[in-house]
Amino acid sequence: MTTPQKPSGPDDPPLIVLHEQRDRVGVERVACGIVRFRRRIVTETQRIEVVVRREVLEFDPPLGPAATGADEVYDVEADVAADGPEDPSGRTLVVDLHAEVPVVSVQLRPVERVRVGVRRVQATGQVPVTVAREQVQVDVWATDR
Repeated sequence: MTTPQKPSGPDDPPLIVLHEQRDRVGVERVACGIVRFRRRIVTETQRIEVVVRREVLEFDPPLGPAATGADEVYDVEADVAADGPEDPSGRTLVVDLHAEVPVVSVQLRPVERVRVGVRRVQATGQVPVTVAREQVQVDVWATDR
């Protein structure tokens, strides 16, 4: 605003003080977002070949149609069902047969370490600022004296 000043002395002309706005530009740090890190589990099916073994019953000398020349096949299960698993007369022999089965165990192991950090990036931008200032306007009126 323009403020007329009274002269400080008898010979000093009146003064007008002019004002103007000046811009002061700075920066302020504000939160611009939140980042959330989550670990998620992704499953995948893997096919792994495993060699398994099993026991089979062998006879020495071999039994069966090829060895005896007969066309009959000896049915072990029918014989065991008829005599039972244990025969007190000693005619029955019980043999345990074994087979291997695949066994899967899963272990959790650390495989990768991920470091998370923040980096500042600098950029230059323009900010529009409107400032006002006062100017002196002189109006002269002619007077007839």
